Amino acid sequence: MPTALPAAHAVRSSALFNALAHSAISAHTHLYVGLSGGADSMLLAYLLHSKHPQQVSAIHINHNLHPGASAWQQHTEQACASWQLPLIVKHVHIASDSNVEANARAGRYSAFAEAISQSLPPGKQALLALAHHANDQAETILMRLLSGAGVQGLRGMLTMDASHGSYTLWRPWLEQAKEHIVAHCHSLGLVYINDPANHDERYKRVYLTQKVMPDLLQQWPGAIGAINRAGLLMQDAHSILQELMHSDYASCVNQQQLSINALQLLSIPRQRQVVRHWLQGDAPYPPPFNIVEQVRAMASHQPDAQPQVEWQNYSVRRYKAQLYRLYQAPASGNALPNNTATYWQGNTLCVPSIGYCYGDSPCANYTWLQTNIPARLVGSALQVTRHTPGARFHPKGRQGSHPIKKLLQETHTPPWLRDHARLLVNTQQECIALLTPSQLLWQHNVAVN
Repeated sequence: MPTALPAAHAVRSSALFNALAHSAISAHTHLYVGLSGGADSMLLAYLLHSKHPQQVSAIHINHNLHPGASAWQQHTEQACASWQLPLIVKHVHIASDSNVEANARAGRYSAFAEAISQSLPPGKQALLALAHHANDQAETILMRLLSGAGVQGLRGMLTMDASHGSYTLWRPWLEQAKEHIVAHCHSLGLVYINDPANHDERYKRVYLTQKVMPDLLQQWPGAIGAINRAGLLMQDAHSILQELMHSDYASCVNQQQLSINALQLLSIPRQRQVVRHWLQGDAPYPPPFNIVEQVRAMASHQPDAQPQVEWQNYSVRRYKAQLYRLYQAPASGNALPNNTATYWQGNTLCVPSIGYCYGDSPCANYTWLQTNIPARLVGSALQVTRHTPGARFHPKGRQGSHPIKKLLQETHTPPWLRDHARLLVNTQQECIALLTPSQLLWQHNVAVN
C-alpha cells in the first residue's frame, strides 16, 4: 500500500502544496498525474502522492522522438518505484516529417485517455493533473494571440477542463511561477530531466520561451501576471458570451440545420458566435475566422445557389433557407453502392444501399423516416433499383405521373441527396414505392390500408 512521502515543511506550507487541495477530490476520485520526468511533473507527482497517497497513479507518455526517450522512461520508472507510486507507461509514435508539436500533443492526450480507460478503478471518477504553470499559461495566451484567436482561445488553459469525456483535466499550478517549482525540486532533492527539445528554437513555442519572453520580462517584469489576468478576464467574457450564444443557437438551429432567416435577425458578431459553435460541434477546437466568414456569406447567396464550404471532415451546404453541416463530402451518382437488397427489422424496412430505414421505429446505423408500412407488405421480399434519368412516378392520391426530379423537389430533398432516391419493387419487379431521403411515396395502385 503506498504511504505518504516526506516533504520539507517549507514545501508543505507553500502555495504549490496548498493548491493541491480541491473540492473535486473526494473518496470517489482517482487521481492521475502526467509524468514526463521534467521538474514540473516530477514535483507535481511527488507532492500529489504525498498529499493523497492511496489515490494517485502516474502516466508516462514515451513519444519516441528523442534518442534519450528510453532513458527518460527508465528515470520515471525508477522514481515511481522508490515512491511506491503506481506508474502506467504508454508509447506513441509521431512521424518526424509532420507537425511534430501538434501531433505529439494529440497523441499524448489520446494515450492519456487510453491509459485511464484501462486502469480506472470501478466506481471512481478520473481526475488527470498536469503541471502547467503560470509561465506556460502566459506563453499559451501569447501563442494564441499571434495566431489570431478570439475570446475563447485567449482564455488560455483552464484550471478544470471537463471536455475530455472520460476524465476531467486539472491544472492546479496555473498561478504558480516556474522558478518556485524548480526551487522546491532542489529543496526536496528531486532529480529531473532537461529535455533538449525545450531549447530547440526551430519550434515556435520554444522560440517564444527562449527569445521573446526574456525580452518581455526585462521591459515588463510583471508581464506574466498581467497576461494571465487578461486570460482570466477573457474567461469571464467567454462565459457571458456563451450564455447569449446558447439562446441565439436555440433560435437558429434545429436538428443540426441552421436557419438562415433566424441567423440574419442577429447582429454580425452574434452570427459569428452561432456559426462558430455550430461548425465546431464536438471538435476540440473551433473553426478559423475565415471559415466562419465563408459560411456566414452562404446566407447571402441567392436562394437557388448551391455554395459549399469544406472544413476538416465536414461539408457545409445550402438548400432553400437552411444550412446543412454534413459529415464528409456527400457521395453522388455512381459513388453510391449499387446494392439492391433490403431487409426487415420488425415493421421497419432497412435499405443499406442508401442508409435509410422506413417504418414505425428506428434501427441502428440508418437514418429513420417514420412511415406507415401496410401490414400485408411487412416481411415480404422487396428490392430497390435506381431510376433512369427523366423517369416518372405516379404517387398515390395524385393525378397522373410526375417526373421523379420534380417529386424530389416537392419533398424538399436537398440536391446532394437526390441520388439516394430509389424505386422499391417486389419480386415481379413491379414498382410499389419511391423511397426518398425525405419520405416514402406509395405508387398510386398500392393499397396502404
